[in-house]
Amino acid sequence: MMNNYRCGNEELFIEFMNKIKPKDTIALVSHKDLDGFTCAKVLNKIVQPALIKFVHYQEINKEIIEDFKKLKIDKVIFTDIAIESPDFIEEIEKFSEVLMIDHHEFKKDYNSDKTVFINAKGNCAAFVAYELVSKLKNIKELEWMVALASISDVCFIKNKEFIQRVYSQYSENFNEKDYKKGRMWDILITLSLSIIYFQKNLLEFYNKMPEDINEIKKLEQYSSIVQKEIDENLRKYMEEREKIPGGWFFEVKSAFNIESFLATKISLENPDEIIILSHKKESLYKISARNNRKEMNMITLLKNVTEGFGLKDSGGHIPAAGASISPEDYEEFKKRLQKINLAEIKAS
Repeated sequence: MMNNYRCGNEELFIEFMNKIKPKDTIALVSHKDLDGFTCAKVLNKIVQPALIKFVHYQEINKEIIEDFKKLKIDKVIFTDIAIESPDFIEEIEKFSEVLMIDHHEFKKDYNSDKTVFINAKGNCAAFVAYELVSKLKNIKELEWMVALASISDVCFIKNKEFIQRVYSQYSENFNEKDYKKGRMWDILITLSLSIIYFQKNLLEFYNKMPEDINEIKKLEQYSSIVQKEIDENLRKYMEEREKIPGGWFFEVKSAFNIESFLATKISLENPDEIIILSHKKESLYKISARNNRKEMNMITLLKNVTEGFGLKDSGGHIPAAGASISPEDYEEFKKRLQKINLAEIKAS
């Protein structure tokens, strides 16, 4: 076992699964990134949900609770979702039991008579789910996907032996200091860009997401379109980026939600710098903050520069965080970026 659980344990997970009956109506809700999609593939090996939904943090709201009620859901499984509102969980507990598998920072241990909350630090949620589900079923066919989810979420230190074992099955070597190359890295990029392409129909991507690694080429027709948008924004980034304390700020222009992927890519290539990207989508500005060296806390940074704003969603990890702000707050946000106090956001 490679997981050091901060909340919950394998016994509680197995107990939850054993309580599921054929008549139960299950909802599986996961984050809309590679880690989240892999979590869903892993859990889908042992449960057959009536509802599979991929969301971002702001979509954890009353509307999704109403969706559960309409479908008469009595088992809800959340994976790779940081839920900060106890009221949200308590409302679901009125009609359903809940399982939460996550790896984000949290403020409350949600374990109760109705909820199982399993949280492990240092591994991605997909790896946590993989180890749990493997106690009940052999799912070796998904190990390549779990390994790539770990790399995508930059959670590959604690489970690097697992990743190396998986890589060796495909005649590759995993080097934690030089991993952005080779066939496995190319597959990770194809998956990540395909998720972006299907941003308006994520369930379609989930259904197209192959369990056979040799079928990944089928997704390249979608990922290549997004890649062109990324290449164009990278060119503009070098020309138009604005200096801020400790790094750079840039506004993305694209029909696709590429800001998070682009921020991660730039940060991986410039690990010492703070990278802040914004992207206007509909009535909000999406903000992605990165510092791959983990010397600066991106959660604290965004909290400081958005204090007093009507945030629609915010959260993440020390090296990678995100938020959504209104157009009314955007100019003030940019002014505050120029006044970042590096001493205040230094990671402990």
